[in-house]
Order: sequence, then structure tokens, then C-alpha cells
Amino acid sequence: MRAAPAPREPTPAVAAQARPWRHLGAALGLALGTAAALALAATAALLLWASREGSVAQLLAWTARMLPAGMQLQWRQAEGALLRGGRIAWLQWQQDRLTVTVEGLRWHWADDHWARLGRERRLALAELAAQRVRVDDRRPPAPLSPPPPDLRLPWLQTATVSLHVDELLWGADGHLQGVQADYRYHVEPALGPQHILRVFHARLLSQAPWGRWEAAVDGQLQWQATGAQTVRLQLAAQAQATRTSLPPQRLRIEAQAEGTLAGPEARLTLQAQAQQPDSRAGAVLRAELAPWAAQPLRRIEADLHALNLALLWPRAPRSALHGWLRGQPTDAKRWTLQAELRNLQPAPWDRGGLPLERLRVQAHRHGQDLELPELQLHVGSGFLHLRSRMRLTSVATPWGALPAHPLQLALRLHDLPLPALWSAAPPRRLQAEAQLEPASTPNGPQRWRVQGQDGWLSWLARGQWQPNERLQLDDAQLRVDGLQALWAGSLIWTRQTLPSQASGALSVEIEDLARLPATLQRGLAGLSPHAGGASLDRLQRQLTGWQGRLRLRMQGWRGWPLLQPEPGPWQLELAVAGLRPPARDAPAAWQVQRGQLLLQGAGAQAQLQGQTELQWGARSLELRLEPVQLRGLSPALPLVRLDSGTLRARARDVSAAQALLRWDAIERQNNGTWRGSGQVEVAALPAWLAWWGRPWPREAPLQPSADLALGARWQIQLQEQAALSSAQLQGVLERTAGDLKLQPDGPQGPQWQAGVRRARLQLDASPQRWRAALAWDSERAGQLELDLQAEPSTPNPEPAAAWWPLAPETRWQGRWNLKAPPLQLLTPWLPPGWRVGGQLQGQGTVGGAWARPALRGELLGHDLELAVRTEGIDWRGGVLQARLDEHRLQLVQLHWPNPAGEPDGGLQGRGQLSWTDGWSLAQADITLQARRWLALARADRRVRLSGDLQIRTRARLVDVQGQLQLDQARWLLPPADKPRLSDDVVVRGQPQPARRSPWPAGWDGRVELALDLGTDTELQGRGLQTGLTGNLRWRQRGEQPARLDGEVRTVRGRYQAWGQTLDIERGLLRFNGALDDPQLDVRAVRRFSEQTVGVHIEGRAQAPVVRLYADPSLPDTDILAWLALGRPLSGPGAQAALLQRAAQALWDRRGGSTMAGLPQALGLDELTLEPGSRDADGNVRAASVSLGKRLSEQLYLGYERSLLGLTGTVSVLYDLSRYLTLRGRAGDDNALELLYRRRFD
Repeated sequence: MRAAPAPREPTPAVAAQARPWRHLGAALGLALGTAAALALAATAALLLWASREGSVAQLLAWTARMLPAGMQLQWRQAEGALLRGGRIAWLQWQQDRLTVTVEGLRWHWADDHWARLGRERRLALAELAAQRVRVDDRRPPAPLSPPPPDLRLPWLQTATVSLHVDELLWGADGHLQGVQADYRYHVEPALGPQHILRVFHARLLSQAPWGRWEAAVDGQLQWQATGAQTVRLQLAAQAQATRTSLPPQRLRIEAQAEGTLAGPEARLTLQAQAQQPDSRAGAVLRAELAPWAAQPLRRIEADLHALNLALLWPRAPRSALHGWLRGQPTDAKRWTLQAELRNLQPAPWDRGGLPLERLRVQAHRHGQDLELPELQLHVGSGFLHLRSRMRLTSVATPWGALPAHPLQLALRLHDLPLPALWSAAPPRRLQAEAQLEPASTPNGPQRWRVQGQDGWLSWLARGQWQPNERLQLDDAQLRVDGLQALWAGSLIWTRQTLPSQASGALSVEIEDLARLPATLQRGLAGLSPHAGGASLDRLQRQLTGWQGRLRLRMQGWRGWPLLQPEPGPWQLELAVAGLRPPARDAPAAWQVQRGQLLLQGAGAQAQLQGQTELQWGARSLELRLEPVQLRGLSPALPLVRLDSGTLRARARDVSAAQALLRWDAIERQNNGTWRGSGQVEVAALPAWLAWWGRPWPREAPLQPSADLALGARWQIQLQEQAALSSAQLQGVLERTAGDLKLQPDGPQGPQWQAGVRRARLQLDASPQRWRAALAWDSERAGQLELDLQAEPSTPNPEPAAAWWPLAPETRWQGRWNLKAPPLQLLTPWLPPGWRVGGQLQGQGTVGGAWARPALRGELLGHDLELAVRTEGIDWRGGVLQARLDEHRLQLVQLHWPNPAGEPDGGLQGRGQLSWTDGWSLAQADITLQARRWLALARADRRVRLSGDLQIRTRARLVDVQGQLQLDQARWLLPPADKPRLSDDVVVRGQPQPARRSPWPAGWDGRVELALDLGTDTELQGRGLQTGLTGNLRWRQRGEQPARLDGEVRTVRGRYQAWGQTLDIERGLLRFNGALDDPQLDVRAVRRFSEQTVGVHIEGRAQAPVVRLYADPSLPDTDILAWLALGRPLSGPGAQAALLQRAAQALWDRRGGSTMAGLPQALGLDELTLEPGSRDADGNVRAASVSLGKRLSEQLYLGYERSLLGLTGTVSVLYDLSRYLTLRGRAGDDNALELLYRRRFD
């Protein structure tokens, strides 16, 4: 074999040429590989970041920072990953005055979205949902413009989105619920790219004054994204209107629109029809639109058949319209509208209806000019006719802008029935005319005239109108019941709501303003459900009886108020005569007899002065304002200055009653700050009070002297924008002359001068600091110093809020020093017969919050006195020591000693009173301890006691507990024969006494009190003298009757009856509840050597049982003889008479309160025991018993029987006249007698 030839070495030139390209290729390959690796890494990093939780919030943050100026994005609680889906709790986007707010936004992609996105360029959102979407567009109206020529989505071939919105809100009335829709974008080869929106369900809601309107809407919108942008719209809605108390009404609405939207030549054709089910009522509408043209409506045709507008528009009135409407261009520049309509169901506005019965209108538009050659509207038997020519440009007026400028107008209202417009209006017919004449020169003024009347109100006004410049009123008249007003002159409005220039006179004559509110009520009651109701009734009550005359003259007035004056003299004068308000219930109401206020000046300087005379019944008051200068500068330096001046007041009936109000310069700085200061002087304060009809009470313990005078100084500063919150006030009120008299016992008691040395109240208040100081110093009426200050910790954020009242949490501090006047001055306010005395003094500090002040300090009292001498209370020499600790009063010592000459002892008190939760829930815990304390000391009663008493209050409950012991008691009962009215006497005109509660108003209570009668308690009176021992317990709960339990025993008791003295052998009273009905067990006896007799009382006090007692036993007659005579009955005579009285007395006591005596118990008019006697013949007559009964006014039947005889005598007496009586007797005596009686006393 032949060996292969060895390779040839390249030539050096070729090798050198190939080596650089080989290096360049390697470098390029390395760079491309690196770039691909970096791109792959970046993509991987981006995908990794987009798949992680938190990427949604990060993307929102980046987007918010990159938005252009004027655009803002805000969000809250953003969650989720971009590659999977997410949720945003709240999202808001703003630009200019357009705001879109989305709540509860959530979305997630389709399962195969990312795989098909790169392969098919398909975007698929499986769900895009929101709970609420609100669109708030407050941008000014702007002309519509065509959409962009190319609406294709970049790069995408297909996009699908499933939309769900629970609630969509826009504007004031727009409200959609339950929106379910699909959006699709698709590029088709034949049709090109298209946007398709399919709405499956949406519910449109609106709440109208008359009820509820809703519609279920579905439809489809198809929009070509390029080219002519062909649009096809199909819409269907089922509307339902539900009126209050009426069945719902339904309407089927179908609409189709088709056309193009690209470019200025875009055209749309619209067809719509509305039909009520099961009815021919409905409407058909055909229209042609040029959406981007100046006149978008090219042609319109509408045919109506019993159409109810309320079914189309939620706030439209109820109607049944028949007729037609045609609108079309007549040439290239003119457009004509004609319509004839009839309403088959007219109804007033307030009942949700349309008052219109017939309407005929014809209008022509030529560019910006609109002409109404005929507009005729029929309401009831009246009509409105209007002819007008206007320009469709906005024009300014003093009260706002008009959408069109009327060039000429003629309006006439003839016999327009007001109830047809508003059912609550009065049954009147309105006649009115309004005219606006065209300007004689371009941009010149137009004259206007308005007049009308409806039977109770008439008006007339004339003037001129310069569009966009001014409105002028030359003369006006207004006449209404009780009021007439006339204006003659020139009143001009420019761009201000109030007149800017005026020269003329306004005259007002008031006959009786009471008729004005009634007229307004009749005329305005229908304007709203509440107009003319209670407020007008209240106004009528307030204005009833007003009469008078007012006249206002204005000359050269420019600028309102004096902040924008123009050079030149001007004058304002107000005159009032006979202005009298209603008297109502007052015996004499005030009135302005005459008054005048004059303001005149030149340019920015003026002078103000005035005077008036007021009268209250027979009282007259003169007010005079001395001339004062008023200055105002140009708008560049808005400053007003009122120079120093004086207002004088004088009561004509009382020469001493005078008052002055003086002020220094009051001025307004250019920053809106007002400053002022002055003084007030009031001389003869008692005379002013008497003139006012409120004289100082003669019984008051403090009486002012006739020359008592007050003076005040004040200084104030405030800002206009926040007058109260920025106000700074400094003031001093003090006594300048006079004194006070002290009369604790009234005008008839002793009097002395208080010796007032100083009485001053100072106030310094501002938003940052509040301070008040009170100083009172007198020789005999005490001293008081009080200094308080507060600094609000948190200023009120409201600009119009005032520093007064202070906030409840405001902290304050201060001090007080008190030396009270004699407590005798409180006597007039105590119950009759009560007297107090003594002296109080103390000092301390004040702190805490304004709503819950905290007091600290000490109170001391000495020579304290409490006396009710009619009840035997005369406590003197009391001592008080108390300590105030924030919201608590600690009673360190309260001591009342026994009077001089009495044994040692007295009353001690300790405890505390707290009001931590407020005064209404104050709590008290007081302990009173008595030691041989002389509580009562009177001629007929004297009580000395010892023991403890606990008084507690919790949650408006008074709890009284204690245990007392009588060390000594003497009680003398009043005589039994004290005069009093019997039970059958009725006092006419005297009200029944009200049931009095034992507790303070709004409080409840309970009492648990034990009483030991001790060993030195004695009761005397009414024949009784005995000692008492025992224990009692008093219980009471709330309003229930008090209960008394326990036993009372007599000790060494005696009782005098029938002229004899009985020993109380046993006396026991058992109380088991009722205070006036104890159980009785009492035996009173009289002992003799051979006999013991007495009376035994048992039962209850309300129904006692009385029986006679004898040991050994005796008949009741003998017992009575022993009790009354001290021995047995021996025969007739004086002893029998005594026995009779004893028996009568005994039976009176046995009868109790329900029986007056034995005769009344037996039903007799007479029961007597006559003693024995001798007759004219010397025969002895034995004692006898007589009883009788009056059968009528003239007939009397009697029976008499001797105690020793066997028969009796029956007597019949018949009164023949005033002096003659016929008597017949049978029995022991038989006779027929004629008796003659004559009295000479």
C-alpha cells in the first residue's frame, strides 16, 4: 500500500486570515448564549415572582407610583398571586372628578389559560366579580367625541371574561343588582375584530316618592373594533311599577339600535316600543341620531296610546297619554318639532299624577336660536299660553345661571285651578301675566313686567334686565290679607343675591299679621306634606294681633353691606310708628310708639343715630343712640370701624331709673378680626325692677337700698369665620353704689345694714383659657372669694364650635374662701315656726373635671341653732366640723350640747356624704349618738334620751336604724274637751289633703328603730297619771303604713273618774302592727276595807270591751254605787243622781267612737234617772227612770217608772203650736193636760 500523503501545511497568509473570524464567532456565540441565559433567568424569576403570594399587592404599589399626575390609585387588603388569581377588599381609582370604587373584587384564570395564551393568543378569565361598584362622576358636562379609530386589543386573538357584579351604583338614582354578563373579543377573518357584550340578567331599581320601580334587563351589544365601527344593540326589559296601596303595573320594552360610530358622519337608527301586557297601552318610537354632531337628533317620531310615563321613568308622574310627536329638519339649518298630546287620567302632582289634560307645542330651531310660536297647555278649565324666542346659551342671573337666554317672552295664565295642580291648595284660580320685551339695541337692557292675583294675593312688578350684568326693579306692589307693601325707586342686583344698589322708598302697612300665616297656610299647604302645618299654626299664634307702619327710604345706596361702597352720598332711613305686637295673655304688651334710625354717609364713611319710644302698658322707655361714626374701606382692605358711642335708656315713669351703654371703637381688621370694648351702667336697680313689674320681694331677707347701682366693663375679640369658637371675652360686673339691708325675720323684724364693701364678678374667657373670679365682702352679710380657671385640653375640631359650654372632660382648678352670713337669713325659706342660726366658714380648693368637680377644704360652724318652739325643739350652741375631699364630705364632728343648767350630755354626729356618681346618686352614711340629750323641752312635754341612730342612703334609698332609750320623759295630754269639728261637718271649698310621703320626692326608704321607755317615763292628763315602762320597735318599708311592735306597762298609775281616784292595778298595751290599735288589758280598782271594785278594759283600742269588776262579786248597780259613792246605794236622792252620771259616763266609754251613749245605743232620744223628791203635798217621790222617743216633729212618746213602784206611766205629748202642748198620761197617773210654755231668755 501506498502511504497517504502527508497533509499540507497552510500557507502563513491564509492561516492568519482565518484566525480572527474564528475568534469573533466564538465571542458572538458566547454573547448570544449569555443573553439567552439571562432572558431565560429573568423569565423564570418573573414567573416565580408572579406565582407567589403578595405579587398582586406589589404590582398595585408599582402601578400607583407610575400613574401620571392627577390620577390616584388606592386599595386595601390585596391578596393573591398574578398567575393564579386574587382578591382586593377595596379599590378606588380617581382622575379629575371621576371616582370609581370597587368593593370585594375577586378574579381567577381559566385552568388552561396559560397554556393557550402562548399557543393561541387567548386570554380567558374564568371569573371577574365584585360585590359593589360605585361610579361617581362629578365632571362638568363636555361635548361628546368619536371613539378612537382602532379599538383592537394588542396581540390577542381571543379574550373571554365572565362578569358578575352584585350591586352597581352610579349617580344619584342609578342602581343595578345581580349583573351577570359575558364579554368576548374575537378576530374573524371575514368580519375583523369585534367586541361582544352579552347581558344575561340585570335588575334595575329605583325608589320614587310614590313607590318602587324595577326592571329586569337583558340584551346584547356587538361593536366592530375597526373600520366604520358598526354597532348593533338589542335590549329587552320587563318593567314593573309598584305604587303605594295600588297593584303593580308591568310594561314590556324592546329596543334595537344599528349604525356606525366612526368619524363625524356616524349615524344610528333607533327603534323602540313599549307595550303593557293584556292592554293596547304603549308607545312606538323611531329616531335617527348623529351622535357626534352639534344637533344629535336628526329625526324623531313617537306615537303614544294610553302611555303611563311612570313605567318608563321612576320619578315620572302617573299618566295615560295619547297623541303624537314629530321632529325633523325642514332644511339644512332649521329643525321643527310638533306635538299634540292628551292625558286621559289627569291628577295633581302631590298625588303622583300629571295635571296636564291637553298639550300642543310647536318649536323651531335655527342654530342656537329656539323659537316657540305656540305652547298651549290645558289644566282643568284653565290654560297656559306661552310665546317665546330664546338663544341656547347660558346666561348669568343674581341667583344662578339659566340654560337659555330668553330674547322675548309672553306668558299668560288664565283661570288656572290650583287644586288641579296640588290637591291641598285652596280652591282658587290663578290669573297671571309675564312679559319680557326684546332689547332695542344689541346687548341692551330688556324691560320686564309680572303681575297676577288669585283672589287673596295680588302682585305687580316692573323693571329692566341686562343679561349677564344686572337686574333692576323699578316699582312693585304686594297686597295680601293683613299686609300691604309698596316699593318705588330703583333696586339693582348684579352678581349678588342681595341688592347692590338702591334708591327709593319701601312702605309697609300692617293691619293684622294674624291673617298672613292663615293665607300662607291656605296657599302653601300643598307644596309638601308638612308645609302649612304645625309650623304655620305656630307662626300664626306668634303673629296674631301685630299692627303698625314701617317706612324705609334708600338713596344712593351702593354695596351691601358696607364692604364694597362706591363714592357718593347715600342714606338709609327707617321709620316706625304704632308698631304693636299681640297682647295675648299679657295684660299690657309692649309697642313702639315711634322710632327712627338714620344711616347716612358718603363713600365708605357713615353716621348712625336713632331714637325710639317703647311702651309697656302704662310704662314708657326712651332709647336714644347718640351719633356714632361708621367707617368702611375698599374691598382690598375690608375693614369696618364703629367709633365710640353711647346708647341711653331712661324710664319716663321713674326718674331715677337710667342706664347707659358705652362702647369704645369697635373695628374689623383686614384679617376678619373684630375687636370692641365698652361699659354698662345701671343706676337705681330697685327702681328698674319695679318699673319692669318685678319688684324686689318685701319678705326677702336681703333688701337692696334705693341707690343700689351696678356697673360692667367688657372687651371682646372674635373671628368672622368662627365667631364663637374664636371669641375672647373679658368682663367685670360690680356694685358701684348702694347697700343691702338684712331682715331675717321679715319686714316687721329687726333690720340692719349689710355693710357691703365689695361685690365683683370677673370673667376672662378664650378658646385656650377660661377664668372666673367672684369677690364678696361685707360687714354683716359674710365674705366669699372664688377663683376658678380651666384650660381645654383638646380643642373642639368643629370650626363653628364655641368654647362655651366647656367640654365635660375639661380640667379646671381654683380656690374658695367662705365666711357665710348669719344662718338666720335662711329663716324665710324654712317651714313656718322654724328658725336656724349660727355661723359657717371654710376654705379650700376646686379641681377635677368640669362635669365632675372635686372640692377640697374644711367647713367650720359654731353657735349653731335649730328651734321649733311650738314643738319644744330648742337646740343651741351647736358645733360643726367637716372636711371636703374631692367628691366626699367627711363629717368630722357635729355636737349639740344640752342647754345651760342641764346635766351633761348632748348629741354627737359623725359620718360622710359622697357624690362620686353624681348628686342624683349621692350616698350618705351618718351616725348620731345621743347621751342624756334633752331633745324636747316644753311646758307639757320634756324628753331626754340616749342611744345611737344610723342614717344611710344608697341608690335613692334611705335606711334609718337605731336604738334609743328614754332617760327621762314627761308628757302632758291635752284636755279632752278641746274644741273641734264633729265628724259630720263638711268644709266646702277646701281641697282634700294630699297623701304625703315620708321620703323625699323620688326616694324610697325603710326604718328599723327600737325604743326603750326606761324607768323614768311619766304620762299625765285627762285624769291619768302613771309611769310607763316597756320596749317598742318601729318598722316601716317604703310607702307602707308604719308598724309598731312591743309592750307598754303602767307603773304606779292612777285614774280619776266620777270624782273618785282609781288605782291602776294592771295596765298593759300590746302593739302588733297598727299604731292606733293596740291590744288592751287594763284594770283600775278602788279598794275598801271590805270590798274592792273597779273597771276592766280588754280587747283592742278601736273596739274596747268594758266590764265592771268587784271582789267579792256584786251586781253592776252596787258596783257603780261603790265606784261613784264609796258605799252601797241606800235609797233615792242625791246619791241616785250621782249614780246616774256614773252610769252615763261608763256607757259613754263603752260605746267607743261608734256610740255616743246608752240612749243612742238603745235607739232612744232620752234616758234619765231622776232622784227622789217631795211634791207640793209633802209626799215623798221615789227615784225613777224615764225614757222617751220622738216619733215626729210634733208627737213624742214617753215612759216613766219608779224604782220602788210596781207600775209605770205612759205619756203622749202633741205640740199644737209653738206655745201649746197637749199631754195625755195613763198608768200611775191618769190625766189629760193642756200645757202652755213661754220662754223669756
